[in-house]
Amino acid sequence: MAIYCPLWHSYDHASSWKGEGWCEWELVRTAAPRFPGHYQPLHPAWGCFDESDPGWSAREIRLASDHGVDVFLFDWYWYSGVRIMEEALERGFLRAGNRSRIKFAIMWANHDWSDYFPAPFGKPWSMWLPSRHSEADLERVIDYSIKHYFRRSNYWRVDGRLFYSVFVPGKLVSELGGPGATRRLLARIDRHLEDSGLPPMHWNAMV
Repeated sequence: MAIYCPLWHSYDHASSWKGEGWCEWELVRTAAPRFPGHYQPLHPAWGCFDESDPGWSAREIRLASDHGVDVFLFDWYWYSGVRIMEEALERGFLRAGNRSRIKFAIMWANHDWSDYFPAPFGKPWSMWLPSRHSEADLERVIDYSIKHYFRRSNYWRVDGRLFYSVFVPGKLVSELGGPGATRRLLARIDRHLEDSGLPPMHWNAMV
């Protein structure tokens, strides 16, 4: 399984923050040595491709599956319903003609979104999107995932359960009211999945 960070396509928020069409390829294009002996980073063999294009996504799928990668775990960004960078998954991967060759799953990257591009040295980071959790919002996350992801034949399951990862689990548990309240909510989510004709969740915590 490979974690897939979808920063390599143009998306509206980046255009608003950095300028029309900006994405992280710009940091690759403009990378320069920072100290003696530090060489210019290599440029990608495929050029600065658009990962939200199904044709390019098909090339990534083919390359990965031909070399033993079974699953893409997509970083997924949701800020109380505001989504960013979902185009790589929803416009690219899920529309690629060979998408059945590889499984996929979601890792909710539930951290505050700041200006990491590039990360400032010795200065405060500019906050762009704060991440806040509530019971109602987690239920919206699950409903969105049911509608768009969980019913797909290539959504990754572990021991028959839907694999779902959380990047900052401590923040999620704390803001949902602690371990007991979170455990009760996750049990209710499993019942909701069952009512929707889906298996229960296999939760993964990145720590």
